[in-house]
Amino acid sequence: MKTDKISNEAQLDASGNLIHLLGLEGLSSQHINQILDTADSLLDEKGNLKKSKAFKTWAAIAFKFNEDRITHMEDLAKQLGFDNFQLTLSTKFNKNYPSYPINDPLQPSDRYVATGRFTRTTKSLSDKKWIDNCLDIFTKKFYSINKAEKSIIPLCMIGNKGLYINAKGEFKPCCWTGLRYQHNKNIFDYINFNDQLTNVLDDPAWTTLFNDFGAVRECGEKCSAKKWNLDHATSW
Repeated sequence: MKTDKISNEAQLDASGNLIHLLGLEGLSSQHINQILDTADSLLDEKGNLKKSKAFKTWAAIAFKFNEDRITHMEDLAKQLGFDNFQLTLSTKFNKNYPSYPINDPLQPSDRYVATGRFTRTTKSLSDKKWIDNCLDIFTKKFYSINKAEKSIIPLCMIGNKGLYINAKGEFKPCCWTGLRYQHNKNIFDYINFNDQLTNVLDDPAWTTLFNDFGAVRECGEKCSAKKWNLDHATSW
């Protein structure tokens, strides 16, 4: 799925928590201007985010192309009235995974490369506190799934993992299937990702995947029934 524009629709849950505001990868002056131009309905006449009950987080992942702008991102988040700044350091670079490109165009300096799974830091920018209601929803779904005689129990069916759009604007069932491994290339070649998102989601060809998760290596490794427990299903 190729995105034509950045969504500027803020979605709130029943408690007034912000579900989605804006999503972006990287940062440049052009990106900032494009994002703010498309988000004009969320800004007041002074250019700050309009007051609401929503808890607003600016979330970023450190890459080679934006590591020199991280401080600027945080300053801009505070200036625009965000409540929280979140920075994630990823492990998914050649330094940790030799199967990734040798001269990895996304790998930042060593200080921004995590070990283990990932490293995430948050900094409060206001007096608001985040109340996470998602865990209760994921827990209920965990206990409702029939896992009898299944070798793979997909976490994307719970909602904690799923509906991922990568930096190229391509839609994937989850971020694991979007990782830059060789075995992930063309695993959904029966889906037309150049179509609009609604058409992609309605494509009957998806049943090929959802009826045969075992054909996808990431599904077999990450969502094996042998790993099935509450922590794995709700925190990964």
